[in-house]
Amino acid sequence: QNDFYRSLAALIHEYNEIVDYIGNKSYDDVIENISPSELLITSDLALEEIDNILKTEYVEARDVIITPIKVEKGERRSNKYHLISQPKRYKKIDYLLKAKEDHVTGLKGENVALKLERERVQNLNLDPDIYVKYVAGISDNFGYDIESVELKNGKIIKTYIEVKTTKDIKDTNFYVSKNELDVSIQKKEQYKVFRIYDIMSTMPKYYIAEGQIEDNFYLDPVTFSARYKFEVKTTFNF
Repeated sequence: QNDFYRSLAALIHEYNEIVDYIGNKSYDDVIENISPSELLITSDLALEEIDNILKTEYVEARDVIITPIKVEKGERRSNKYHLISQPKRYKKIDYLLKAKEDHVTGLKGENVALKLERERVQNLNLDPDIYVKYVAGISDNFGYDIESVELKNGKIIKTYIEVKTTKDIKDTNFYVSKNELDVSIQKKEQYKVFRIYDIMSTMPKYYIAEGQIEDNFYLDPVTFSARYKFEVKTTFNF
């Protein structure tokens, strides 16, 4: 009987934790997070969707050829004075405008990454329509934007690509979520960060960092998710 009560208490505890994690998500949202594979779209359809969105949200000069330029890894960069190089912001930020600009910037980068990845997979004599999938269009919960493949010792190995894009003409800081960090640890050498900057130019620069995010980038805590440590009790006065 005591074992039964202990098991029941443990089950109720787990149930309450699950409810906390689900929050106000609908049943369909939860199911999509658990089993999203059937919702994946091919990279060619993704490119078409991204192009359509960019046409409505971003006006670009016609007949301009975008030529991404791959940059090479040089000496290990020092992290000693990185905070000094980041100017403080004192002006008020228009977060709605910034969110829209970040959305467009991200889509342009994903567009470039998808095209380059399709070309790379095709050069392996593999069909990119089958092996390159765009998952960012479904959810941000995957911890990466593109599923792709590589050939290693004659075997097809899955790879998981997170695209990070900025408008700065130099390789500046970008944001990484805890979920992306965790997934990069889980996937290890199968994980890649496709880093693109100077995205608004006709010759955006890019490089690919393979492996765990923390092995390739300096990480600074910028924001935290806060949860109250104490149980909130409601008192009714009649």
